[in-house]
Amino acid sequence: MNIEVKANQRSLDQNLHHFVTYRADLALSALGDQIDLVSVVVDGTDEAGGESGHRCQVMVKSSLHPDVIVEDSHVNPYVAIHRAVDDAGWTVAGNVVSQQRSLIHRQYEVIESQRSNPGLAEHFGPDRAA
Repeated sequence: MNIEVKANQRSLDQNLHHFVTYRADLALSALGDQIDLVSVVVDGTDEAGGESGHRCQVMVKSSLHPDVIVEDSHVNPYVAIHRAVDDAGWTVAGNVVSQQRSLIHRQYEVIESQRSNPGLAEHFGPDRAA
């Protein structure tokens, strides 16, 4: 799993860069073999009222699952990063579980169709019959 960190409209100090990579690794490492790239972009913008706002966008690319893009914003950049990366991790995990359930359901349907139509077992061979 490659983690790419970028900053727009702000400088990205070493502590913030380390926090981004730490959080991304923590939230997504369990699925790391299924993830090609994690791209994290941290923006710093001036919002109304003179307060500084920070936005974090996380994009997770995978050849096995749909791409995930999550954004969050907060006055504190660490909070924005924490929430966006955490949400991305949960979303990717949900996609994996959904895909696994779909696969199990399809396998179950094949087994049931073979049981209800014994001729299919001969066609597919004894090792593929239920």
